Amino acid sequence: METKPEPPQLRDRILAAFKRKDEKKRYYLGCSSLGNECERSAWYQYRHISAPNFSDRMAKLLDHGHKEEARHRAAFRRAGIEMYGDQHAVSALGGILRGHTDGFAYIDHAMIGGVEVEDEVLLWEMKTGNKNSFSDISKKVTATGSPRAHGVKARKPQHYAQMQLYMGLSGAPSNARALYTMTCKDDDDVYLEVVPFNREYFDEMMARAERVATGPITGRPYKNPEFFKCRFCDAKEVCWGEENVPVICGSCSHWTVDINGGRTLCALTGNDARQDESCGDHAMIPDLEQNQKTFVFWT
Repeated sequence: METKPEPPQLRDRILAAFKRKDEKKRYYLGCSSLGNECERSAWYQYRHISAPNFSDRMAKLLDHGHKEEARHRAAFRRAGIEMYGDQHAVSALGGILRGHTDGFAYIDHAMIGGVEVEDEVLLWEMKTGNKNSFSDISKKVTATGSPRAHGVKARKPQHYAQMQLYMGLSGAPSNARALYTMTCKDDDDVYLEVVPFNREYFDEMMARAERVATGPITGRPYKNPEFFKCRFCDAKEVCWGEENVPVICGSCSHWTVDINGGRTLCALTGNDARQDESCGDHAMIPDLEQNQKTFVFWT
């Protein structure tokens, strides 16, 4: 008698269903990708040479984050705070750079930590984090009582860059501020911080966005692939030559970005070309050819 194969685990099917909700590909440069210390990782990601590798469980956590955003928006409103403009779209560089804010909050009069806010509209950014992440951003002293750098700029630079880009791209005045909110997934505690608009930093991020979109690949800021920031990077394998670079438009010398017209196109044909397309005329970017499985650990 033929033995029936064991059916798939229901748990795996449920987690996979969450992942399918987030499978839409992104062909623009996201504001959330630019705050990473390693500019090279954003360059790889924009060209689809590497992509975020979300497990099914991570996709479920992202879905949970969206629900927490809605939950906290409703709580803010019950607390008398006007909330509006959720998922307000911002863009620049002809639409090559894009993002969506979590919204804006009008606060009549309140203290947020040691900062007084009165009759003010603030950009709102909502994040979730586990206990370690929450403690990292909110803890002001070390275990021995020494002061430590805390807050979103010091501990979550990607979130800080994201807010600065959102403020700048939404036409914020020089005295604008954002309200950063993080909720702890372990105990539901809430961290709030007022973040002033930093025009100089915004300009730096815009210059970075243009470099990532149109410039050559930058050097590695780290010297060892086993450095923890490299180990957890989605581009680690192609960056260090552990995997071959994919043969796609994003890795081709003919692929160009027109930030005035907001187009990505092939210099050979003049036709629109998305990053993950390819053809028989592909010519690997020379700097990427050097990445083709040439890595030796002790050099």
